[in-house]
Amino acid sequence: MSSPPRELPEFCNVYLPEYSSDRLLIPTAFLGHFNGVVPEKAILRGFSGRVWLMEVGLIGKDVYFLNGWQRFRTDNSLEEGVFLVFRYDGSHIFDFKLFGRNQCEKIETDNDQLQAQMQETEPFQQLVRLHFLSLPRIKESLEWLVGTTHIMLKSFTMGY
Repeated sequence: MSSPPRELPEFCNVYLPEYSSDRLLIPTAFLGHFNGVVPEKAILRGFSGRVWLMEVGLIGKDVYFLNGWQRFRTDNSLEEGVFLVFRYDGSHIFDFKLFGRNQCEKIETDNDQLQAQMQETEPFQQLVRLHFLSLPRIKESLEWLVGTTHIMLKSFTMGY
Protein backbone atom coordinates (compact mmCIF):
# COMPACT_ATOMS: atom_id res chain seq x y z
CA MET A 1 0.00 0.00 0.00
CA SER A 2 1.46 3.33 -1.03
CA SER A 3 1.65 6.29 1.33
CA PRO A 4 -0.62 9.29 0.74
CA PRO A 5 0.90 12.19 -1.20
CA ARG A 6 2.84 14.63 0.94
CA GLU A 7 1.12 17.95 1.55
CA LEU A 8 3.32 20.85 0.48
CA PRO A 9 3.49 23.86 2.82
CA GLU A 10 1.81 27.10 1.74
CA PHE A 11 1.65 30.69 2.86
CA CYS A 12 -0.43 33.62 1.72
CA ASN A 13 -0.01 37.35 1.58
CA VAL A 14 -2.13 40.34 0.58
CA TYR A 15 -0.35 42.74 -1.77
CA LEU A 16 -0.20 46.20 -0.24
CA PRO A 17 2.06 48.55 -2.22
CA GLU A 18 3.22 50.49 0.85
CA TYR A 19 4.69 47.25 2.28
CA SER A 20 5.33 45.04 -0.73
CA SER A 21 6.28 47.11 -3.75
CA ASP A 22 10.04 46.45 -3.50
CA ARG A 23 10.04 43.11 -1.67
CA LEU A 24 7.63 40.56 -0.24
CA LEU A 25 7.83 39.26 3.32
CA ILE A 26 7.89 35.50 3.81
CA PRO A 27 6.01 34.95 7.09
CA THR A 28 8.18 34.15 10.09
CA ALA A 29 5.97 31.16 10.91
CA PHE A 30 6.79 29.70 7.47
CA LEU A 31 10.58 29.77 7.94
CA GLY A 32 10.57 26.37 9.67
CA HIS A 33 9.79 24.79 6.30
CA PHE A 34 13.28 25.76 5.15
CA ASN A 35 14.75 23.21 7.62
CA GLY A 36 17.20 25.75 9.01
CA VAL A 37 18.63 26.81 5.64
CA VAL A 38 16.98 29.76 3.91
CA PRO A 39 17.62 29.46 0.15
CA GLU A 40 19.53 32.35 -1.40
CA LYS A 41 17.55 32.00 -4.62
CA ALA A 42 14.07 30.81 -5.43
CA ILE A 43 11.80 30.38 -8.41
CA LEU A 44 8.21 31.58 -8.46
CA ARG A 45 6.28 29.42 -10.92
CA GLY A 46 2.82 30.10 -12.26
CA PHE A 47 0.23 27.55 -13.36
CA SER A 48 1.28 28.06 -16.99
CA GLY A 49 4.87 27.14 -16.13
CA ARG A 50 6.18 30.68 -16.48
CA VAL A 51 8.91 31.40 -13.93
CA TRP A 52 10.46 34.35 -12.14
CA LEU A 53 13.87 34.15 -10.46
CA MET A 54 14.07 35.65 -6.97
CA GLU A 55 16.82 36.43 -4.56
CA VAL A 56 15.80 35.54 -1.02
CA GLY A 57 17.41 37.42 1.82
CA LEU A 58 17.32 38.73 5.34
CA ILE A 59 16.51 42.27 6.31
CA GLY A 60 16.88 42.43 10.06
CA LYS A 61 15.27 39.21 11.32
CA ASP A 62 12.77 38.98 8.45
CA VAL A 63 13.13 36.99 5.21
CA TYR A 64 11.95 38.47 1.91
CA PHE A 65 11.71 37.84 -1.80
CA LEU A 66 14.06 40.63 -2.95
CA ASN A 67 15.61 41.10 -6.41
CA GLY A 68 13.18 39.76 -8.95
CA TRP A 69 10.12 40.70 -6.93
CA GLN A 70 9.66 44.03 -8.76
CA ARG A 71 9.60 42.28 -12.14
CA PHE A 72 7.14 39.68 -10.83
CA ARG A 73 4.93 42.48 -9.49
CA THR A 74 4.98 44.33 -12.82
CA ASP A 75 4.56 41.26 -15.03
CA ASN A 76 1.53 40.14 -13.03
CA SER A 77 0.01 43.64 -12.79
CA LEU A 78 -0.37 43.36 -9.03
CA GLU A 79 -2.89 45.79 -7.60
CA GLU A 80 -3.59 46.68 -4.00
CA GLY A 81 -5.59 43.94 -2.31
CA VAL A 82 -4.51 41.07 -4.59
CA PHE A 83 -4.26 37.86 -2.56
CA LEU A 84 -1.22 35.66 -3.26
CA VAL A 85 -0.84 32.00 -2.29
CA PHE A 86 2.59 30.35 -2.49
CA ARG A 87 3.19 26.57 -2.27
CA TYR A 88 6.76 25.55 -1.44
CA ASP A 89 8.19 22.35 -2.99
CA GLY A 90 10.74 21.86 -0.20
CA SER A 91 13.67 22.86 -2.40
CA HIS A 92 13.58 26.29 -4.05
CA ILE A 93 10.39 26.44 -6.11
CA PHE A 94 7.25 28.28 -5.05
CA ASP A 95 4.17 27.64 -7.16
CA PHE A 96 1.77 30.53 -6.84
CA LYS A 97 -1.80 31.60 -7.43
CA LEU A 98 -3.18 35.13 -7.54
CA PHE A 99 -6.68 36.11 -6.46
CA GLY A 100 -8.08 39.50 -7.41
CA ARG A 101 -10.11 41.83 -5.24
CA ASN A 102 -13.19 40.09 -6.65
CA GLN A 103 -12.00 36.93 -4.76
CA CYS A 104 -11.56 34.97 -8.00
CA GLU A 105 -8.33 33.49 -9.28
CA LYS A 106 -6.48 35.89 -11.53
CA ILE A 107 -5.00 34.44 -14.72
CA GLU A 108 -1.31 35.23 -15.31
CA THR A 109 -0.76 38.00 -17.85
CA ASP A 110 2.01 40.34 -18.85
CA ASN A 111 1.50 44.03 -18.36
CA ASP A 112 -1.34 45.77 -20.19
CA GLN A 113 0.94 47.43 -22.75
CA LEU A 114 2.28 44.10 -23.99
CA GLN A 115 -1.26 42.70 -24.21
CA ALA A 116 -2.36 45.67 -26.31
CA GLN A 117 0.61 45.22 -28.65
CA MET A 118 -0.13 41.52 -29.04
CA GLN A 119 -3.74 42.17 -30.01
CA GLU A 120 -2.65 44.50 -32.82
CA THR A 121 -0.30 42.03 -34.55
CA GLU A 122 -0.87 39.16 -36.94
CA PRO A 123 -0.86 35.62 -35.41
CA PHE A 124 2.56 34.76 -36.89
CA GLN A 125 4.06 37.97 -35.51
CA GLN A 126 2.57 37.11 -32.10
CA LEU A 127 4.36 33.76 -32.10
CA VAL A 128 7.68 35.36 -33.09
CA ARG A 129 7.31 38.06 -30.42
CA LEU A 130 6.46 35.49 -27.72
CA HIS A 131 9.48 33.41 -28.74
CA PHE A 132 11.89 36.33 -28.46
CA LEU A 133 10.33 37.63 -25.24
CA SER A 134 10.96 34.30 -23.59
CA LEU A 135 14.65 34.04 -24.58
CA PRO A 136 15.98 36.41 -21.87
CA ARG A 137 14.02 34.51 -19.23
CA ILE A 138 15.37 31.19 -20.53
CA LYS A 139 18.91 32.61 -20.40
CA GLU A 140 18.38 33.86 -16.82
CA SER A 141 17.00 30.47 -15.78
CA LEU A 142 19.91 28.58 -17.33
CA GLU A 143 22.49 30.87 -15.72
CA TRP A 144 20.81 30.41 -12.33
CA LEU A 145 20.60 26.63 -12.80
CA VAL A 146 24.28 26.35 -13.76
CA GLY A 147 25.29 28.44 -10.73
CA THR A 148 23.09 26.44 -8.36
CA THR A 149 24.31 23.11 -9.77
CA HIS A 150 27.92 24.23 -9.32
CA ILE A 151 27.27 25.15 -5.67
CA MET A 152 25.47 21.85 -5.03
CA LEU A 153 28.25 19.80 -6.62
CA LYS A 154 30.88 21.70 -4.64
CA SER A 155 28.97 21.11 -1.38
CA PHE A 156 28.50 17.40 -2.22
CA THR A 157 32.19 16.84 -2.95
CA MET A 158 33.18 18.67 0.25
CA GLY A 159 30.87 16.46 2.32
CA TYR A 160 28.34 19.10 3.47
